Amino acid sequence: MRRSKLSEGKTKIVFATDNPDEVALFFKDDITAGDGKKHDILAGKGRINATVSAKLFQVLESAGARTHFIKQLSPTELLTKRLKMIPLESVCRILAAGHMVGLGKYFQYRQRLSLPVVEFYLKDDALHDPFLNSYHVRALGLAKSDEIDQMETSTLRAAEVLEKFFEERKTVLADLKLEFGRDTAGELLVGDELSVDSMRLWDKETYEILDKDRFRKDLPKVFELAYLEPYKRICGGENVSS
Repeated sequence: MRRSKLSEGKTKIVFATDNPDEVALFFKDDITAGDGKKHDILAGKGRINATVSAKLFQVLESAGARTHFIKQLSPTELLTKRLKMIPLESVCRILAAGHMVGLGKYFQYRQRLSLPVVEFYLKDDALHDPFLNSYHVRALGLAKSDEIDQMETSTLRAAEVLEKFFEERKTVLADLKLEFGRDTAGELLVGDELSVDSMRLWDKETYEILDKDRFRKDLPKVFELAYLEPYKRICGGENVSS
């Protein structure tokens, strides 16, 4: 398999393979926040996010979702379908956290919303990933109306499936982020990663934070509680292979 680098982001590298319709997605140990302004290295993070992503993509596919996942090549690498990514984050809010709490008297932290809320954000660090509605998305030519509907439906379905999955593991799913891309046939698929960096997770009994918010908020035990503990609950493993 050739190791020609196609692109590199803050936490992943995309490599070409011998199949032009497939790529290898390598997960780095980098952890970032604040549009990349806050940065560190956590040994073992890449292995956890790759393995968790593989597991959660399989969970979604078993529920009928279409994703780019093919198989896990190594502890830090996934084989996926090659996508032309849409520069959007599709976020589903289930419980109030993050900016939802910033709406003041309307939502309290950890409050369950009366219905899940889907939001779009433009992936642009220079603009701090601004919020977009469907009109913005169409005006920018990022997606057609039917694709926007598909992204919203897929995001809501993913939230429903994963909330149940985590409930069975004594974990609360507060929100999650999906990204989408078009494969070589033009079909819209869930892409990128689906790891603990893509969602907010809390322990069901104690509400201990089990996600990257620990890094954002300078809380202790970032690796142990934001990565290793979710990995154990999601994948059933005790250790991360070297």
